[in-house]
Order: sequence, then structure tokens, then C-alpha cells
Amino acid sequence: MPDLIRWPGTLHGHGHGPRRALAVVLVLLCTGCALAPPAPAPADPVALEGNAAHACAHWYLRLDEAVAQAEVRDAAASPVPGHRFLRVDRYHASLRDRLPDRADAPTAASVRAALMARLLALDLQARGHEIANLTQASRSALAELAQRPATVAGLVQHTRTCGQVLLQSALARPARAHASLQALAVAPDYVPAYRVLGLYPVTRIP
Repeated sequence: MPDLIRWPGTLHGHGHGPRRALAVVLVLLCTGCALAPPAPAPADPVALEGNAAHACAHWYLRLDEAVAQAEVRDAAASPVPGHRFLRVDRYHASLRDRLPDRADAPTAASVRAALMARLLALDLQARGHEIANLTQASRSALAELAQRPATVAGLVQHTRTCGQVLLQSALARPARAHASLQALAVAPDYVPAYRVLGLYPVTRIP
């Protein structure tokens, strides 16, 4: 019995039919691929890190604005220019002399990481006092931004998390981080005698 269904081209010649059938199948498969929704692209870790750092930098900006408006800035340590998440006192500023001269020196990375971690801890300590001295309305506004409970503990925890994000971002730029640490200095309004006499906790109260 003759075939009732033939691919185009099978009536004339015997070699072209199977090849044309295969070509049609491939076209159909490719058409199906074109119509199917594209698979989501894998997340780019660098982009995700960049987004987190950007959000955390904005958090510190808003927090600094709230603290400045309420006039409750903690004076126990000075902000480090270019790094809102770091603060420095006179002792830690003196440690800049222990930094290697070059950012790519063998021990430079470990020294930078250790010193910046100490400066981050100083900042977090000050942030805790500043957040506690904000009004509840200010804390509520910040909590909405951070999507955290409007409590001192919740906002401090968010600040701690963001500080770590920004610390890692800063350490990934060794030349800039090294230059910032080599320029460490306390602000003119820093009074070391207050720390010796234990007066900074008193002066924190607005």
C-alpha cells in the first residue's frame, strides 16, 4: 500500500525526504523554543552586592540626617571622611603609623581589615547612643526605611548589618581604603580629656 502521507519532496527522489522531514522537525522545535518564556538569568553576585552597598549607604545618610536634625551626635569618636560607617578616636588614629606604606604590601590587607573592623565597632557603639536619643517619631521613620521594628535594638541591628556590608565593599577597594586609613585624624571638637574622665556618656544626653 502506498504511503498516504508523504513529506514534501518524497515523490521525486529518495534521498531528500528524510532530510526535509528532519529539517521541519528542527524548525518546529526551534519555534517552540522561541515561544517558550525565557529562563530567568542567574543572579549576579557583584550586582547584588552593589545593590546592598547602595542601600546601606543610603541608610547611613538618612541616619546621619536624623541625628543631625535632633542634635544628638555622639562626640566620643570622629566620623571618618568618605566612610560614614567608621569612626575614629585619638588612639585608633595613632595606629595609622603602623600601616604599611603601600596598599599592596604583604601584610597590608590584614592590617587594613583589622583596623577598619575596630573603627566600625567604634561607630556602632556611637550609633547605639544616637539612635536611643532620637525621638520615637524619628525611629519610626527610619524603621520604615529599614523595614525593621521601630525599636533601638532593631535599628542598631540593621546598622550593624549595613556596616558589615559597607566594610566588605570598602575592603574590596584596597587603594582607597589604605589612603583613608593613612589620613585618619580626630575632629577638632574631640576632647580626649572627656574620655579619660568618663564624661562622654554624660555629654551624649541632648
